Amino acid sequence: MPPNVKITKDDIINASLEIVRTEGADALNARRIAGKLNCSTQPVFSNFAAMEELRRGVIGAADLLYQGYIDREKSNADKLHRLENLNIPEDFDFDKVSGLTIECRQKLKK
Repeated sequence: MPPNVKITKDDIINASLEIVRTEGADALNARRIAGKLNCSTQPVFSNFAAMEELRRGVIGAADLLYQGYIDREKSNADKLHRLENLNIPEDFDFDKVSGLTIECRQKLKK
């Protein structure tokens, strides 16, 4: 007899995250998760008392997953906000900026 495959809480949460990403939160149910993991619904309900507990776990995992992206974008927005108030001197020579195209230099000189 082949050994039973142990499905962990992390496996269930990762499968749930994939379902939410591809199909939306409304598609999340025990049967879809079981289908994704190629198992019955038994491991889902053995690891989570109710679907609401699983949803909270999925939300927590999504928060951890996306927090890095959110922090980076907040940092970029802060930098952009600081640069919006930066004044370029009237006598600035755009020809000395090596990364600008000729068209860009011409527009900036106006």
